[in-house]
Amino acid sequence: MEIKKWLESVLLPTVQDVKFELLAVKKDVESLRREITSDTTLLRKDLAHLEKEMLLRFDHVNMRLNHLETHITDGPRQERRFGAVKNA
Repeated sequence: MEIKKWLESVLLPTVQDVKFELLAVKKDVESLRREITSDTTLLRKDLAHLEKEMLLRFDHVNMRLNHLETHITDGPRQERRFGAVKNA
């Protein structure tokens, strides 16, 4: 009888407290998981946006370099043509 009283008065509330704390931890873990999932989704969207922006800038710089390359390679030829017109 003494053991039963001890089990009911001491051990049972302790077990119930632990179960309550465990449920609280479970809710915290679920909340953190949702938050991490949400943050991950936002980070993926940000990364996709940055990637798109980087590709646009790359294309822009590449176009300008191609334009510059054309001027460098065609420049002397055009000068010769214009020079020929001036000398004629």
